[in-house]
Amino acid sequence: MEKKLRPSKRGLTFSLREDESEFKVGDKFRYELIGNEIIITKDNEQGTNTVSKKRAKEIKSLFDLRTKEIKQILSKAKHISVQVSDDKIYCTVVQKITTSGIAKGKKVPIERLLETKTEVFSISRDILDRVAGDDYVQLSFFDEEYPALFNANVSTLSSRHKNSVQDLFKVVSLFSGCGMLDYPFSKDEQFDIIFANDIEEAQCESYRHNIGRVIVREDIRKVSVPLSDVVIGGVSCKPFSNCNRQTTRIDKHPDYFLIREFKRCVRQANPKVFAIENVPAFVTTAEGAILEDLLCEFTDYKFTVKKVRDCELGGYTTRDRVIIIASKIGEVTIPDLKVTNFKTVKDALDKVDASWYNFNDVSFSKPDTRYRMSFVKNGHNWKDVPEDLRGKGTFANFMRRLALNEPAPTIVNVRKSLIMPPKEYLRNGVERTLSVAECSALMGFDKDFRYFGSLSERQQQVANGVPYMVALAVKNAIKVALNRFKKTVVI
Repeated sequence: MEKKLRPSKRGLTFSLREDESEFKVGDKFRYELIGNEIIITKDNEQGTNTVSKKRAKEIKSLFDLRTKEIKQILSKAKHISVQVSDDKIYCTVVQKITTSGIAKGKKVPIERLLETKTEVFSISRDILDRVAGDDYVQLSFFDEEYPALFNANVSTLSSRHKNSVQDLFKVVSLFSGCGMLDYPFSKDEQFDIIFANDIEEAQCESYRHNIGRVIVREDIRKVSVPLSDVVIGGVSCKPFSNCNRQTTRIDKHPDYFLIREFKRCVRQANPKVFAIENVPAFVTTAEGAILEDLLCEFTDYKFTVKKVRDCELGGYTTRDRVIIIASKIGEVTIPDLKVTNFKTVKDALDKVDASWYNFNDVSFSKPDTRYRMSFVKNGHNWKDVPEDLRGKGTFANFMRRLALNEPAPTIVNVRKSLIMPPKEYLRNGVERTLSVAECSALMGFDKDFRYFGSLSERQQQVANGVPYMVALAVKNAIKVALNRFKKTVVI
């Protein structure tokens, strides 16, 4: 969740609905001011501030900070961007830029605009025109020449802040896709993703928006990775998915070389911990040959293998994944806690509105197909369609309409499988498949996570991705192990 605040001379004051954050009325919190960021952390044991109660049409959690240092940083603010993430709130102060001394039409180096030494800017088209005159061209937000000014990294923390963290762990990401496994790492101040790789341009473009420009588009056989503390990756599941029937000779599958390349890169990075997430069949195909091969090759690591289900971790789907974490710093524990009061399709889809990226990314089938889709009730599939209209090629999740008050099934490519929202979420009563934004919400991501490429590429990206709560479980398990090894306090 993100909102924009107007600055006030009285200090930083804002309120949140109780469903917008983990902070509740009466909770204790502390804050840290680093650069242009005010980081508010929930801390009921050592926090010196208290969340107040705001009475309006509904009770809200009120934050009110009026210290001298807060007022000072806000004195030159244009606006404040507030982002809520887990048990932290990040308030980024966007500074005003003064243009005194720049005569109209005069051309000066753009570095003049950096004299305020601030890291977050808001620049109007008028100012750029005055600086560049007739030579003005639209600059890309991925521009590398002025990274402090045109910063595509959506990490909630600045590089200055990251450098100030006592224990900063470097991460290498392989088979990175659009960044769904990496996202929780990019939002945590203790992790710095220094290298990522994928071969698909659309995936890389999405990654640049969601994580940053560290991703390299290249065949993994040609990449050389840097030393790191952590390596993460979602190796292609094709050699061991149910679609691959040659389970006894997976080494003959055309994608099997990707596993070898992953192992090569791990050896090159020499991490303290590496992690693989994949389909459960990764550890059962060919009588467990893949896992046995990893155990034999990385004898200096202790392995943890766990099958998890998204909804049992607090997600919105029944998607099953296997997590493999190998560690040279002691065994990594993945807690066996499970949520029983599952989140539902309604919980996810109620959040999606026109403000979401990819809101209108929807496939509309041909009229005769939409007619067949109209027969399917909430929670049912193609079996609701009259037999004379069904056609061929049916399977359990084909033409599935999601149930309103249950978790969603595994989100696959909705265009190919014709996965539909509940009847209540049709727009103007027109039958359709789930939008990319709806799929993303069901995978646990927020409105700012964006998918690029063609419509079919965007649909495939979210289908290939990792549910947010599964990725968060991987990140948290690794973080606990690294902090335990470093003997630092976990925040």
